[in-house]
Parts: sequence; structure tokens; C-alpha cells
Amino acid sequence: MERLEVAATHGSPWRYDTFVPVIFAGAGLESRKISRPVTPYDIATTLANHLGVKPPSGSIGNPLTEVVGE
Repeated sequence: MERLEVAATHGSPWRYDTFVPVIFAGAGLESRKISRPVTPYDIATTLANHLGVKPPSGSIGNPLTEVVGE
């Protein structure tokens, strides 16, 4: 029987690996720290909201109100 070896995955069994910093910088954005769970899905909708354009079709995130000020 052949042994299966996994070289990479799309997840982590360790909780500390699930925290990834997301940084928004630009004119009119104040420095803030968000201490609640957010997802990468929230990035596109936050940028679209900040720019005043429609979010990409199929986007499922929520704008980060701490960033866009709503």
C-alpha cells in the first residue's frame, strides 16, 4: 500500500495560525484596531464601500464599519 503525504493544506490545525493582520491605509482613514473576528471576504466590500462603488458581484463579506465609519 502506498503512503499518502500531504505537502500543503488550506487551513491550519493551530488557532494562532488563523489570525492574519489586515491593514487599510490611505487619506481619510484613521488608525484603528479591530478586536473582533473578520474574514478576508470583508476586504472587497469594505474597499467598495469606502470608494462609493458597488461591491464585486458574488462578494459575500460585510463592510468593516470601524474602517468606513458607518
